Amino acid sequence: MRGVRCDPERREARWLKRYVPWQDARVLEIGCGDGRVTRKIAHQVHAMVGVDINKEYIIKAHRTRLRRLQDKIRFLIASAVTLPFSDKAFDVVVLSWSY
Repeated sequence: MRGVRCDPERREARWLKRYVPWQDARVLEIGCGDGRVTRKIAHQVHAMVGVDINKEYIIKAHRTRLRRLQDKIRFLIASAVTLPFSDKAFDVVVLSWSY
């Protein structure tokens, strides 16, 4: 799908910003891919971790991570089935455009 933008109207980000309590939250994004959603909301949260099972996506996410937010954002290779976190490690969990 060359040349197609995901969420061209930015509805996804507007909806998330409007209805999810981000302020000072610890956020986990499952299936973060290249960090597209992470980059849109990371400035509002206390800390954010993006996980994806695809190593290439995580490498790209690290490369495109916003420098001013690098202390807030981590990207890890992990499966949603066996997450390497304890219960209650996050206040908000997001899953977007994943299958």
